[in-house]
Amino acid sequence: MTESNIQRTLRVVFETHTLRVCRERALVLQALSIPHEFIELDGRYALAVDSQDATRAREQLALYEKENRGWPPVLIQVPRVSNGLIGVMCFAALLVVLHWMVTASAFDLDWRTAGRVDGRLMRAGEWWRAVTALMLHADVAHLAGNVVIGGVFGLFVGQLLGQGLAWSLILAGGALGNIVNVLLQHPAHRAVGASTAVFAALGILTAYTWMHRRDGRFKLAFRVAPLISGVVLLAYLGTGDVRTDIVAHLTGFGSGLGGGVIAARLSEPWRTAVDRQLQLGLIALSVCAIAWLLALT
Repeated sequence: MTESNIQRTLRVVFETHTLRVCRERALVLQALSIPHEFIELDGRYALAVDSQDATRAREQLALYEKENRGWPPVLIQVPRVSNGLIGVMCFAALLVVLHWMVTASAFDLDWRTAGRVDGRLMRAGEWWRAVTALMLHADVAHLAGNVVIGGVFGLFVGQLLGQGLAWSLILAGGALGNIVNVLLQHPAHRAVGASTAVFAALGILTAYTWMHRRDGRFKLAFRVAPLISGVVLLAYLGTGDVRTDIVAHLTGFGSGLGGGVIAARLSEPWRTAVDRQLQLGLIALSVCAIAWLLALT
């Protein structure tokens, strides 16, 4: 044994209970050409270097720790704040009751003419038609489709946002979608159906989920998956025969995207406070009632 080996002094620069973590740090030292020793003792793993390399080794390992803090990224699951069932039941009941009243000409009123989207009348100021038209349907098949699909999307949105906030945004997205649709279509355009609100719900769900995956450390495919899924569902469910108002589906979906972004930026009490959820739910019902009052008077 030479004199230089006898006088060699090792310094421990890293210590852990995890073999994988220790090996990762060893690769850092190896990449920097810092001679090191791998030590295992009593279930612990350590890296040791010559005393003259200890300061540099610690600095480089500290830099590695700083650059890789929080890696790999962990997706925080979007919490569910309600079961979403009450909102869906109210949605279905409202559409079914309104359809019965339309077909029965309840109170001797022409509900369809009074409440449908009418481009000329809405451009003249009858904005409430953007809301009332969401509750009218051409036939039972049209009604059933919107109740089922809208119920599914509304259930998920209600679970994530709370039922009051969810259905307020769905109503707002549907109404805004109808208004934009009227501005884009010929003034003679007429329409009925909840599908604009149904696709607003899809848009809210799409944007809200995407907003929780925007961390640049995730792979691009993972980040954009909610957007791609939303567009695929829009294309699959939002196109049909010549009677399908595709523009309304697009404007509803676009309005919903904006609503989803807004919802993701709201503070937690907007989703978790029961009294606030109740207030928002009552506001949504009140808007529907006021819209019909204006339409029928």
